[in-house]
Formats: sequence, structure tokens, C-alpha cells
Amino acid sequence: MHPTLGLIVVSSPLEVGAEQAPGLLKQAGEVLSQIGLRPVHPSVVSDPGAARKVGASFGDVDVLCVIAATWSEDHLVQDILATMGESPLVVAWALPGLHTGSLCGTQQLCCVLKELGYAYRFVYGDLEKEATRTRVLAVSQAAAARRALRRTRVGRIGARLPGMTEVAVDELALRAVLGPRLVERPLAWLTSQAEAADVKEAEAVWERARGDAGRVDVPDSAGLLAARFYLALREFIRAEELTAFTVECYPSLMGQVCLPIALLAEEGVVGACEGDVNSAVGMRLLSWFSGGPVHNTDLLADDPDENTIIFSHCGSGAFCLASSRDEIVLNCCRLMDTGVTVQYPGRPGRVTGVNLVGPSGDYRLGLFGGEAVPTELVFPGNPVKVRLDVPVPDFLEEAAEAGLGHHWMIGEGDVTPALLEFGRLTGIPVFQPGLSGK
Repeated sequence: MHPTLGLIVVSSPLEVGAEQAPGLLKQAGEVLSQIGLRPVHPSVVSDPGAARKVGASFGDVDVLCVIAATWSEDHLVQDILATMGESPLVVAWALPGLHTGSLCGTQQLCCVLKELGYAYRFVYGDLEKEATRTRVLAVSQAAAARRALRRTRVGRIGARLPGMTEVAVDELALRAVLGPRLVERPLAWLTSQAEAADVKEAEAVWERARGDAGRVDVPDSAGLLAARFYLALREFIRAEELTAFTVECYPSLMGQVCLPIALLAEEGVVGACEGDVNSAVGMRLLSWFSGGPVHNTDLLADDPDENTIIFSHCGSGAFCLASSRDEIVLNCCRLMDTGVTVQYPGRPGRVTGVNLVGPSGDYRLGLFGGEAVPTELVFPGNPVKVRLDVPVPDFLEEAAEAGLGHHWMIGEGDVTPALLEFGRLTGIPVFQPGLSGK
């Protein structure tokens, strides 16, 4: 995800530091580009005429980044926002300086934005300061994700699992709070589409999957069936322009759609298990922020002595999340002894966990940070052994108290700042179990 920013530096000709505005604009553009943001139409604005012209040029941006070189009239930003189509999140960025009035003017602007009902975030610090850059990146990613979700379509094949009330979804609340539209198909439709899939194409898909694995412990007949389901799902995704989906896999399709989910993750489309639409949305967010596929897991077992938890599911993880392709085993589903699952232990490194629930539309977002540590294939799926940043007993107790679900999405890297900003921007309560210090 590379959020776009309308970049301006505001100043007043009468104030100390006004002559520095062009240099600040150039420096800001370079800094923002270095951290993965895309500044568009960078401009110095010091009069209302320029403000209106610049506002009309921004068009469809995720963020309006306003850096104050000096104190300036707050109506400059008001005029820019008035000429923009959709109101973006405003980053009001103040720079240190006793005589410039940058901090003073930015505080004034935030007051006005609050009164007018605009979404904004206050940022204070030098352009090159690491903490400042991290904050701007997180805020921008959250704003871009929120806008992207409003245009996202999430597919569900089948229904929520009987006996798993937790994964129920309120379609209107999903649309109102988070933005995605739900596109549904029955299970029988998917099965018929898979049966009609082209045999030669299925053979090519299976051969490619076999070649990418270290070991294959299933018959070709199982692989070809999984490949047919992959082709059916891929066609559904392309026809409906989906970026996330979920399938009612348990129990009738266990092992049939695991390999397809893994292959589609490599193509940038996330897939959640067990008809869990909210988890599919959580996966979509985490994948955007982490920049790659993510694990879809259950919380399984703890080790208090190591302060670790084993997370895993049946085996639908993207091949690229394995430490090496040699570790990947294509094997049948553990409970059904059928189908094809993608089994390997998760790769060590920094990770972020996400849990999104809200069957009644009262959404809650759970987060954790930790270090994935080396582990064996202790569970026939994609076990990820995480040493949490917080005490495991506190984490387990507070996750239960917050009413978080059993599906945890795990992405590589530390993207907690962006997820915290996303929760703040959408008004969704964010819980970080274990941080209360009990």
C-alpha cells in the first residue's frame, strides 16, 4: 500500500521562516517518498488564490499533508478542503522553532478542523526525525486503508459455520462501519464451477504447485481436484473484482480449498477459513499494512515458561511465508484424510497479530506484537510460535475479557501503529491484551 498525499507547505510572508518554505517542500517530498508515500502536486501556499488552485488539483488523495513553515491564516487550508471532492484525512504537521509560529499556527488549525468536523491528526517534529516519519506513515496507511475498504468487495461462498456463531456478520454494519460490500454464492455453486473447470488448466496448476513444494504426500487426483477449486475461485474473484473472500469449508470442503487459498494469497487476494467474513477483512487490512500474505490461524496452546503461543490452522498459508520451499509439504487435511493442505512451520521474525470480531456490528479489534521463533511442524498446518511482548497469562485472560474471537491473523513485521490509527480513524475499539499490567 502506497498512500497518496496532497502535499503543501503553508506560510505567511510576514512571519519568520517564510523564505524556508520552498526548501522545506522539497525536503518533505523526499522524506515522504523514502518511507513509501506518494506526494502529489507539492506546493507552497501563502494566499487564498493559490489555495483554491491547489485544492482543485489534488483530486483523489488519501491524505492532505499540511506542513507549517510558519504561522499562517487557517482559511488557506479551509479553501483547499472546500475545493476538493472527497474530504481526506488532514495531517497537520508542526515543526519546532521559537520564532516561526509553526506550532502555534498548527494548533490553531486543529481547532478549526475540529469545529468544522474534518478528520485530522496532529504531528509534531522535524522532517527527518524517525518517530515523526513513523507516525506520518502509520496515519497515512490507516487513511488509505479506510478509503480502500469502502471500494472493496469481499466474497463469501456458503454461510457461516453452524455452531460457530462468533463468525456471523451483519452485512449492513460491515458496509456502514468498515466499508466492504459482501458478494455471496452458495457452496453448491462453487462445487459445480469446480467440476466444470478446464482439465488442462487444472493439470498445469497442480504441476506448478507440486514443483514449488519440498515434498508431496497426496495423490495427483487430490491435487487436480484442489486445482479445479482454485480455478473456480479465481474466476469468481476476477468476475466480481474481489480482494478478499471466505469459504464455508468445514466440514464438507475441508482440504479442498486450502491449496487454492494459499495460491491465491500469492496473487494478492486473501482468503479466510470457515465462512468468517470479518476475519477476511482483518486479513485484508493486515496484508495491506505488512505488504504481503498473512497467516490465518487459531490460537492453540501456550508455553508459559517460554512465554510463547502456538497459532495454526489446517494449512492454507501462502508458499512465500515458509522459510524455504524445501520445508513445504503438501499433505491431506488432518481431520478428514482428504484434500491438499500446505504444511510448513512459520518463518521466524517480528510479527503482528490481528483479531477482528463484531457479529452484531459492534466491532472490536484485537492486536498483539511479538517475535515468531523457530519451531517444528508441531501441528499439521502452518504453526507459528510467537513469543509475545506481554505475559502470556495476561494476554489470554484479557483477550477473553475483551470478547475477541479464536481466529487470529498473523502478518510479518510490526504494523501495530497503522492498525492503532485505523481503529482510531474508524471509531473501532482496539484491545491489546496483556498491556494493562495486571
